[in-house]
Amino acid sequence: MRIMDNLDRRGFLKTSAAGMLLARTGRLCPTGALQSGTEEDGTVRIHGAQYTFEWSAQNDRFRLFDKKGRVMTSGVMQPVITVARYPGSEPTPCSSGKAVRHELNDDKLSVSYEGVNGGARLTVNWRFDENGLWLEPFIYDTSSPEDVVAVHYFAECKQRRPKPSLTSSYLVVPGLSLSSAISPVLPPMLGLETTLWLGHGSVSSGLLQAWGLPVHYFCGFHRDLTGFYQDSGSFNRKGALKEHLSDAFCCGLAELPAGDLHLEIKGDRRSPFVNYRSDLWKHLRGPGQLTLMPEIWFDSAVVGTLGSLNSFSGDEEGEVPTTDRMAKYNGLARLLRPSNTFSIRPIGADYVSTARAARSPSWARLENGKVVLLALRTCGRMGSGGAPKFENLAETSASVVVASKTAEGIDRTSKLAVVPYGEGVLRIRRASAQAEPAKVIEHAWGNRAGKSMIIHVKDGTLAIPLRERTDHGFPVEWIEVSI
Repeated sequence: MRIMDNLDRRGFLKTSAAGMLLARTGRLCPTGALQSGTEEDGTVRIHGAQYTFEWSAQNDRFRLFDKKGRVMTSGVMQPVITVARYPGSEPTPCSSGKAVRHELNDDKLSVSYEGVNGGARLTVNWRFDENGLWLEPFIYDTSSPEDVVAVHYFAECKQRRPKPSLTSSYLVVPGLSLSSAISPVLPPMLGLETTLWLGHGSVSSGLLQAWGLPVHYFCGFHRDLTGFYQDSGSFNRKGALKEHLSDAFCCGLAELPAGDLHLEIKGDRRSPFVNYRSDLWKHLRGPGQLTLMPEIWFDSAVVGTLGSLNSFSGDEEGEVPTTDRMAKYNGLARLLRPSNTFSIRPIGADYVSTARAARSPSWARLENGKVVLLALRTCGRMGSGGAPKFENLAETSASVVVASKTAEGIDRTSKLAVVPYGEGVLRIRRASAQAEPAKVIEHAWGNRAGKSMIIHVKDGTLAIPLRERTDHGFPVEWIEVSI
């Protein structure tokens, strides 16, 4: 996405073409040093020479301002991923995830979401320079067998379907129509609702688009009428075409995807989306073997050993494990129970299921009648419900594996090992309400020490905070609790 100043026909043609070239070769272009971003009260701001980018962690919405502080566009950051889970089936109704963490590092912003489409994780990465901003490829991490049908940028799930959220008063679509009587600049209040095929042309939209144009982008600018009544007369107010009219932005592809680029328009809201149709071509199907491994380890840790579908050196498709996945393996290896005499109790199990087969989201391991290990999921596989609570003993707001490091159960032991699968709180009911305070130490990737703290048992309950990354961004392998 690049910023254009003082839009006119000649400037639009020159600057938008250059913008696409620079977007494609951005790392090679000499640009001024970007000032580091700032964060205050959950709001991230990044300042370039031509723009200011602002994102709120509270509502996951962003705004893009021009150099004079006028809003050019705004929308939802999290994309909508539509998937199909069974061959020949319609796309599964979408569901948005929750932003659980974000990292601001110089010219990069990374936001991670959990609970996408039920149980998947999504990471969105932005890169910024003085004159533009880029969305890097998404990381969609799913443990379910599903195909990516489409990726809807700047959209939100409403009534379980993707709806456009990117707003601006004016929209510019090159090749909008073969007719010279229809301008590519769409004014506000037009109320157009259609889906266009960018860079290709189509008759399906009813507009008879110009075809064969290699322009995989669109543009927009905004007229700020804050304080005016939003009626037709507002657009003729004093200064409406001067100080209240923003600079323009250009949003397009930095490289061609393995799918077709479309633009959905719903009045003053729009959303570019890439139609991948992996349900037909099978080129974007999850899960990968190594992507699935943390979920397999979650279940197999209960029996005392960690299974693996492949070597850590890589699988047959060249996929190698990330540090996050290796951190999970290291952490779970710390809490495995050595005894070969035990029993397993499923928690929240579905014993009869014609579509998904029998399964259990959570597990308890018992030795000599004592609960010595719990693997609790807040969300099950393929969007099914989780089982985050076991009797009155333990309850969690994030998926977690917790085990006693002694022969005692987790309600009496003096040593606990915890491996978090998200951010939240694990609450364990202790057998004695007069227990001593607990010392909690995070162990992070690379033998790094994370946060240390003292936690008091309140009303017989020990509340252990869970997170997957330290303050410095390193993956948490396991949490050591000494009581």
